[in-house]
Amino acid sequence: MWLRSLVFLLLAYGVAGAAALIFTRFDGGVAFLWIATAILIAALMRTATRRWPLTLAPCGTISALNTGLLGLGWAAAVPFAVVNLLEATVAVLLLRRWAQSSETLRSLSWFARYVVALALVAPLLATGMAGLALAALGRFTGESMLHYVSGYALGNLSITPIAMMLTDSRLAGRLGRCCGTGEPTR
Repeated sequence: MWLRSLVFLLLAYGVAGAAALIFTRFDGGVAFLWIATAILIAALMRTATRRWPLTLAPCGTISALNTGLLGLGWAAAVPFAVVNLLEATVAVLLLRRWAQSSETLRSLSWFARYVVALALVAPLLATGMAGLALAALGRFTGESMLHYVSGYALGNLSITPIAMMLTDSRLAGRLGRCCGTGEPTR
């Protein structure tokens, strides 16, 4: 079951990253809307910490391939893969520390901590690291940093709750019963 979930995550993460690079890079720089990290955040929230390396390593490979083939090129591929993985990891660690999982998506208090972790702390940290990578490549601009932080914050805020609901096994079970596919998938 875990392997099937990982394969689905890798497909979703790869397609989301590729789509962002193809459709939201209007100036040839960073994507204006990045939803791949939001999908990874939702997956890590539902994954035991001991399995994170088995999740992060293939996502990092996909991120590097997307950046190399569709984004800023091969010189930026590994640095941006590391930045993407660190942003998701920091966001999930903060959410796990600051917010009770029993109140996920159910209280204003949880939402406030969610906004701070996913729309402020993690994207700002990632923007600083991405800025260093872009500066090393000679492609740093203030405009690209604004696009980076806003694109990642917007992606995290808008997509993570949806991805978390879609990865909830209780929801999958209800959908399975509702649509006649049988027992809940756990």
